[in-house]
Amino acid sequence: MDSLKIENVKVRFDRANLLERIANRIRRSLELPEILSATAAEVQSFLGTDRVKIYKFHSDGSGEVIAESINGNRLPSLLGLHFPADDIPPHARELFAQVQVRSIVDIDSGQLGQSPRREAVSGQLLPDEVRFRAIDPCHAEYLTALGVKACLVVPIFHGEEFWGLLVSHHSESRSVEENELQGVQMVVDQLGVAIAQSALLAQARAKAQREAAVNRVAAALNSQPAIELQTALVESVAALDAAGGRLCLFATPFISDSSKVTNLVPYSDNSNRELTVYTCGSGPKMEILAKYPQMEQYSVWHEYFKSGEQQVWAIPDLYQISNLRSLQPAFRSTKIRSILIVPLRTSQQIFGYLSIFREEFDTETLWAGQLDADGRLAQSRISFEMWKESKTAQIREWKAEEIELVQTFGSLFSQAINHYQLDQQIEALNTNLEHQVQERTAQMQQLTQQQRVLFEVVAKMRESLDLNKIFNTMSQELRRALNADRVGVYRFDSASDFKDGEFVAEDVLPDFLSAMAVKVHDHCFGEKYAQLYSRGRVHALPDIRQVGLPDCFRQILDQFQVKATLVAPVMKGNDLWGLLCVHQCSAPRNWESSEIQFVTQISAQLSIALEQADLLAQTQQQAVDLQQAAEQQQILFEVVAKIRQSLDLDTIFRTTTTELRRILNADRVGVYRFDRSSKFNEGEFITEDVLPGFESAINVKIRDKCFGE
Repeated sequence: MDSLKIENVKVRFDRANLLERIANRIRRSLELPEILSATAAEVQSFLGTDRVKIYKFHSDGSGEVIAESINGNRLPSLLGLHFPADDIPPHARELFAQVQVRSIVDIDSGQLGQSPRREAVSGQLLPDEVRFRAIDPCHAEYLTALGVKACLVVPIFHGEEFWGLLVSHHSESRSVEENELQGVQMVVDQLGVAIAQSALLAQARAKAQREAAVNRVAAALNSQPAIELQTALVESVAALDAAGGRLCLFATPFISDSSKVTNLVPYSDNSNRELTVYTCGSGPKMEILAKYPQMEQYSVWHEYFKSGEQQVWAIPDLYQISNLRSLQPAFRSTKIRSILIVPLRTSQQIFGYLSIFREEFDTETLWAGQLDADGRLAQSRISFEMWKESKTAQIREWKAEEIELVQTFGSLFSQAINHYQLDQQIEALNTNLEHQVQERTAQMQQLTQQQRVLFEVVAKMRESLDLNKIFNTMSQELRRALNADRVGVYRFDSASDFKDGEFVAEDVLPDFLSAMAVKVHDHCFGEKYAQLYSRGRVHALPDIRQVGLPDCFRQILDQFQVKATLVAPVMKGNDLWGLLCVHQCSAPRNWESSEIQFVTQISAQLSIALEQADLLAQTQQQAVDLQQAAEQQQILFEVVAKIRQSLDLDTIFRTTTTELRRILNADRVGVYRFDRSSKFNEGEFITEDVLPGFESAINVKIRDKCFGE
């Protein structure tokens, strides 16, 4: 009696220990494959049998061994193998499903034990009573072919769903004790809980993934300052595990209650294409001779959605839809078979489509034995040798949650595009006055500062009409006002046709090279830019590396370490005299419009300074000329007075030559007389006044045929 009590206590302990280990494993991991593998190993250890497998049913009734534990090599592994639906006869499947029968088989005794767990009508739990009968010969042959002498099968349920089987196989004859049956049943009950938890976790994860995808798409669609339609399309395709997608927009919406689509024009404001299309991944390839260049232009889509009742068109196989016959050639060169398309709406208008494409795929299934299909129901299985079944060009039906997700994406695209346009309009209206005030305030502040600097520059320029001083003063003040690295005045060589020149004034930070005294030759400027600057061009380059500058121009800028430049013309009257150059050498720089205007004003002041300096030079020269003329008139008066004092020609000639040489500061002044008979070919100097050191021309006969001719 004591030994029986001890044995019962041991059995209960083993069973409780088994349950505790499996419960701990379930608590430690929410990953169902790990839980199933651990359960198979624990049950195999608990029963001491050769193989314990967990078999899961598929939707077509077939099943797969998804977890297994075997004892050495006493029985072969069946892990990963599939079994056809009719391996479990309908009446046996019905017993498993309705009364949760547990099946116990012993081949040597020829007995099949069945222990229903629930009453068929009421569903109430029944005691663990096993009823034995003779095993069906086909069943015995099936197990024998598997190498099994003893078998225990317990159904696994996920809620009310007949989910699978926990199966114990032994290669030798073996009975199943009541405590073992109870222990395995309790394990299966725990498995049901774990499967339910795993299903809830999978649903939660899938829901979280869908919500995250929705959030990513929404974030792209609500991005600022511009809506990111391409990014949103890429996220949508990835979320649906698709091969590709398209987003098609047209400017004139399609009226849902209209009988046909007319006047499909671009959605973008400045495009000559019929549609604006964004693509991602695989997509249709329209033939050259196709009726329309874009798939969305075909009326099949508009006809399907025009009533407004259909929200999504889920197409599992596009080649099975007769209405798509005209579009099928565009997909034949691709592997696309399935389409999800959702219209983008505003009120009752369709302004675009979101399309998702899924490709066909190939499958490989490992089956436990290959049978003649014609004899499968009449004969038992005699071989379970693995064979591989390959299928090509398979399709996958769109799931309800995928259809719901793409509908959500369609709503997001519709709302985002509509809201973006509306927000742009509202924002423009609401902020227009505020922006004007801010801009006016900033402009006034900037203008005040620039006018102050301009006034100081002009004031200093007016202190002196010395161009060098003006240029140097301006360069210093302008560089300081703009916080630039270099400001310089560049003067063209007037004889070079704007190809040569040099900097005549500069203010540059110590960290950068000076451009002074460097002769610059740039044939590009004379050929391409001189006329533009002559007409008043002011050119701002924020980054010389980001524009296609000619190599000759880029080399000159590199020579002076220039990263960004602002150049304005300096005119002298109507002629291009030079350039006012502002250089940023440390980094690229975005030039503000006010800075460009400011430099333009400074260059205009320099042009004025050039004209004023030129005018001053002319005035000074005129004063010198007038003074010289006055002196000459005075001297002429004196000469005439002396001439009038005598009527002797020799005296008059000597007086005239002497005074005229002195006035002109010349080396010789003489009076030359022609020989009248020589026809102006011969003559001689009759009077002269010459400085010492030069030979006298008096009494030298001169013959010059050229003069006479």
